[in-house]
Amino acid sequence: MTATANERLSAVTAAAVVFADTFESGLTAEHVAPSLTCAEVDALSAVLAETGHREAAARWIAAHGGQDDEECDTHHEVDPDEYVATWLIS
Repeated sequence: MTATANERLSAVTAAAVVFADTFESGLTAEHVAPSLTCAEVDALSAVLAETGHREAAARWIAAHGGQDDEECDTHHEVDPDEYVATWLIS
């Protein structure tokens, strides 16, 4: 049996919610975010923000941004809340 588009969307949404609930922890962000690339932390933060964890998304950006010490780095001296708000879909 092939899943319908709605069933797949439902499954992906459920998986995203579980992912976000798991990675919303500030302690995890502090330990992991500095080792991620800018693109990786943006992707993770996008899932967090779009599943209702906007504060956690900003926390991940802030925890990662502390290691971006070059002006050319994406998260160098950005306001995490404003940064997350610029690419939110909802």
